[in-house]
Formats: sequence, C-alpha cells, structure tokens
Amino acid sequence: MQESNKRKRTANFTADEEQILISFVKKYKHILENKKSDAVTNSEKLKTWEKIAQEYCSLMGCSKTSLCLRTKYNNMKKNVKKKFAEEKNYLRCTGGGPSINVDISSTDNTLKEILGDTVTGFVSNYDADSDQHNPANNVATKDFQGELFIESVSETEPTVNSEGSCEKSINDSMKITLMPENPTTNSTDWSKYNTVKLKRPKSSELRLKNDEKNIQKKISTWALSKTELVELQRKCFLEEHQQKLKHNQEKHELHMKIQKEEWEIKKKILLLDKKKHMFKK
Repeated sequence: MQESNKRKRTANFTADEEQILISFVKKYKHILENKKSDAVTNSEKLKTWEKIAQEYCSLMGCSKTSLCLRTKYNNMKKNVKKKFAEEKNYLRCTGGGPSINVDISSTDNTLKEILGDTVTGFVSNYDADSDQHNPANNVATKDFQGELFIESVSETEPTVNSEGSCEKSINDSMKITLMPENPTTNSTDWSKYNTVKLKRPKSSELRLKNDEKNIQKKISTWALSKTELVELQRKCFLEEHQQKLKHNQEKHELHMKIQKEEWEIKKKILLLDKKKHMFKK
C-alpha cells in the first residue's frame, strides 16, 4: 500500500527547461504572483498552473504535472532570494577573508524581474542605510568662480639699453592673487527672509549625478532583450515540434500506403495460385 502511494521521482530540470518554465511564469505573473489568498484567486492560480503544464508539455515533449512545475518554481524562488541576499551581504562587508563568488544566471535575473521588491527589498529612508545618514551620498561640490589677477613686481630697477629704450629685467617675479567674483558679506538683515523657500527641492547643481537609474535602465533593457530571445527560442521549439509531428504523420501515411500495396500484391498472388490449383485438378 505504501509503495503505491509513493510518488515517482522525475528527471532533473535542465537550464533550458528552467528558462522555458520562467518564460511561461512571466506570461502569467499577474495571476501567479497575486498576493490575494481567497478561494477565487487560489482556484484561478491552480487553473493557470494546469494551463502552463499543458503548454510546457506540448512544447518540450515531456510529461510534467502542474504540481511538479509549481514545486520547481517555488524552489527556484527560494534559491534566487538566497543568492541575492548573499550578494547584498557580501557587498556590505568591511573586507577580509576569502572572496565570495555568487553565481547569478540570466534565469535568476529574469526571476528577479518577476518578483521585484520581494528579492531586492525596499530602500529605507530612516535607518543607517539612508542617504541622509551617509554624508558621502549627499556631498555637493561647487566650482569656485573668481577672477585671477596677476601683478608684476619688479625686483630690479629698469635698465636703459643702447638705443635709449627702457626695458624690465626678464627675471621679474609674478604675484598672483585669486579674488572671488562675488565676495560674500555677513548680512544680518532678515526682512527678505522667506520660509517657503526651505520647502523647495534641491537645485540640480547641488545634486550629485546618480548613475543608478541609468544602470537600472540598462539592466531592464538587457532583461527585455533576453526575454525576447527566450520567446524567439520558444517559437523555434514550437515550430520544430510542429514539423516533427507533420513529418511523423507523413511517414505513417506512407508506411500504411506501402503496407496496403503489399497486401494487395499478396492477395493477387494467392488468387493466381488458387486458380492454378483449380486448373490442375
């Protein structure tokens, strides 16, 4: 009785099979990653997994149940969260010890894009990770603008040459003075003070150029192109599968036709043999 209830172990998923599974999950992520847990939502999720299992099996030519695919997807989510958590902790380390190489594949990045903040987490504005507690992120630099005054100071008296012209010595020293363009003065006049200006956003000149948005944009573009590549591969697999089915069908029809012709020939031979025996008698 126990042996009949024991579930048979299926073959391990390959990297291509994992990629195909994630592409199907991304197609229905608005249903599968819905945070609601009511009866209607759960029923819709089960139907979606059955649909994914049918599409997956028809594409890959194997028999995988919806429970098998769902369990594999949940395990992949756990592994991805663990990988990115290890990477985040390693980036915050102060140094020392051996280096940690976190192997993150393209499938992991696609899964990260599907899960979103569940993997990366939210950016806190109040604890020690925020920018306001990290002065290095808020340092604004401003170029000093001023005028450069150069004054010639002769250390020797002018000399008179043979032609009677007056010239200065070549070894004159140069006195350089850097003066600000708009000198600041300490003003105590608060009549024009306006508290509303304190609520204005920080000027663009005072803000540091943050390349994080550009990096995120490049990552999103790369992930999108990777998804398009997976979709193209899926279409190629589907077309190849259709071609195989068509080829097998034609092969089967040709085989049946040959067998039918052979049967007709054998039938005619038997009839001829029968007629010969009748004539002999």
